[in-house]
Amino acid sequence: MVANKNSDMASCTSVAEAFAHPLPQIRQIHRNLADELDEKKYRLRNAVGGNYRQLLGTAETILEMSDMMQTIEEKLGRIGQACAQRTVENKSSSLVRLHENHKKIKIENNLHWWAQTKSLEMCAVIMGRLLRKKDVSDESRAKSLVTAAKVFVISRLLTGSLGETLINRDQSDQYLVEKIGKKLEILRLRLLNAIDQILRCTTLESREILVQALVALSLITDLGAEDVLKHFLCSRMEAMATLSTDSTVKRNEKLVKALILYAMTLYDMKTILPRRLTENLAVLKVNSLLMDKTIRDLEELRLDEYDKWFRKDIIQFTPRMRHDDVDGAQAAGLLEKWDQKAVDVLIQGIVKALESENDLKTVVEMRTKMLEVWLKEGNKVRGLDLLVRMDRFRSSLNSRIYKILELRTGMLKSIGMELETTISSWKTGVHDKPDSLWDSSALNIDVSNGAEAFKQMVLSRMHGRNDSLSKTFKKYQSWLRLYDETVTIISQIKRQRWEDCLEDISNDVGSQMLNDTLSVEDAQLLENHLRILLRKAFEELHKQIEALLHAIENRDHISQISAYLIRIVRDVRSEFPDGEVTKNFGVALLTPLREKMVPVVVKDHLPTFVKSACSGKIVGRSLWEGDPQLPLQPSPAAFKLIFKLVQTMGELGGDLWCPATVLTLKKYVARDLSYQWAQALQITADETGEHSCLGVDFDANDNSAKELMIQAMFDYYLILKNVFSAPNLGSETTAALEVLIGSRADLNSELQLRIFEASKEYWKRTSLLFGLLM
Repeated sequence: MVANKNSDMASCTSVAEAFAHPLPQIRQIHRNLADELDEKKYRLRNAVGGNYRQLLGTAETILEMSDMMQTIEEKLGRIGQACAQRTVENKSSSLVRLHENHKKIKIENNLHWWAQTKSLEMCAVIMGRLLRKKDVSDESRAKSLVTAAKVFVISRLLTGSLGETLINRDQSDQYLVEKIGKKLEILRLRLLNAIDQILRCTTLESREILVQALVALSLITDLGAEDVLKHFLCSRMEAMATLSTDSTVKRNEKLVKALILYAMTLYDMKTILPRRLTENLAVLKVNSLLMDKTIRDLEELRLDEYDKWFRKDIIQFTPRMRHDDVDGAQAAGLLEKWDQKAVDVLIQGIVKALESENDLKTVVEMRTKMLEVWLKEGNKVRGLDLLVRMDRFRSSLNSRIYKILELRTGMLKSIGMELETTISSWKTGVHDKPDSLWDSSALNIDVSNGAEAFKQMVLSRMHGRNDSLSKTFKKYQSWLRLYDETVTIISQIKRQRWEDCLEDISNDVGSQMLNDTLSVEDAQLLENHLRILLRKAFEELHKQIEALLHAIENRDHISQISAYLIRIVRDVRSEFPDGEVTKNFGVALLTPLREKMVPVVVKDHLPTFVKSACSGKIVGRSLWEGDPQLPLQPSPAAFKLIFKLVQTMGELGGDLWCPATVLTLKKYVARDLSYQWAQALQITADETGEHSCLGVDFDANDNSAKELMIQAMFDYYLILKNVFSAPNLGSETTAALEVLIGSRADLNSELQLRIFEASKEYWKRTSLLFGLLM
């Protein structure tokens, strides 16, 4: 089981996988790693020691050779004694010196080579170790980056030194140096990437970390203070652009990070970087790099043994980058140029992030968050005009809110489109048939939860809403809820307070000024814009209905469609979002709609009555009273006319008959009935002085004809003076009809008054039977 655990731990390839194990196993992993590290250090020291012992063995061999040479010299000396002594001695001594010098140079070159190669190899090891540090503080990480940068500079010097003699080395040595060089190049890129991460970080523990990262960058690239600041600003700009144009679901959060980076850059450039960067770069140039304490403390380099084999220029090397090429004025100039572009990048990011966002609440929350961040972070920068930049951010954010308001109010057009669709596919008996309040289907409606569904059903049917009307009205109510939500969000903007965003009032920006600008002023602008859009939306809907009204002029079902449109206009007016802005909606449409609806109520009822009234028959003559006897009730035809009209009104929908619509009906009936009745009686004077009623001759001396006119007078007073009467309602035709009937009935004004009072009394007794006409 222990073997399995060790196997599992050995298979870990990342920190996350290791920490997925229980704590005892994690501790075991830590101990195993520590043991393995100690073992590798031990092996490395043994390897170095072996190489050192090998060198010592070479030195011993040299000493042995020296002894052998001495022996040879002694032998040659003895030989020379027997030869030309001076010549041989000169040649021999010269040859010996030549060989000794050659060997000495070769040995020294080898020692130089191997010492520098080992140091170069260890530079790669040290840089890798420093860059692998993860679970450390930002400050420790920044110091590690500076140390790694110093080591990289040393490796670059060693690489240059080895490169000068590389051509004289064998292929294996060349391959070794090339391999180490590639590894160092990879480490250099990793080091630059680590520096860039610090430059782009928004959560640094200390600003000194940023300074150390820029120092490391200067060491690696040999850039002076001015160029380092330019790189810093460029890196921040790229980071802001990347965050601003991010298309992931967290783009709003990244846009806020971009704004934080912007504010931090202003703060860093105004208060920290130029001075602290110059100071830190100047410190690096005081002593040679190999004398730096952090470099001497790196045991892996073993400089106490190897530095004597380094070239003099390496030992005495100090960083050459300029540290005094930028002052406060130059830094301010760099920041000013960068600032203009950075604001544009942020604005573009805001526009892009919000261009596809149609949720008003999300956009307002984004506005609040960005303004809060800007006020909090920007307030830390001394001498910065918060309001100038805030106005640009605010303008871009508010622009999207305006656009969403336009989209939301523009959705009212869907009501008009729904009406167009319904009317274009109009079906008699489907779209024009209101559901009865007493339909048995109402018994199946759920009455739980306070019988809400049942109450809605009653209200809908009382207002004549069938499925078609309900669908359109529900769409309008959905739009109205969206509008109410919009008004609520704008009111929330008005109630926002910004005092907490200014922890230290240092920029002459008062909390009252912020509240007036960001809350009161913006909310007022949004409310005004919303009112304008609302008025425009209802005007467009008014025009859509007006166009439909003109389009149905020649339709067969114009009256039913007019009733449908009246209900739509009435329902919309019953739930107006803003009475002052929209109070005139539909007012101009109602009169023509009523005039087009009324004919369906009258239909054939008037001709039928006129025909019956002039039929020459009097029903109920025996019920006449008084002296002379006069009728006390209308003819059956008159009663039937009133009854049929009310019945047709009810079939069309009792909800339609408001006083204005009833008045329109009365005007229509009074006008048409007077005209048709007059035509039937042929009130136009005949040159011969004779008149007829529907083709039947009228004789002024015929008593039955007079009685017929007396009954007609009662019907006239009942219908045109009581039932279908109204203030200022009348015409010349109506008055002429009264005169004609009175003259033919041979009634004086007193008798006509009796008939009028009788008809008035009759209507008083029976009017409740015809409630829709009241």
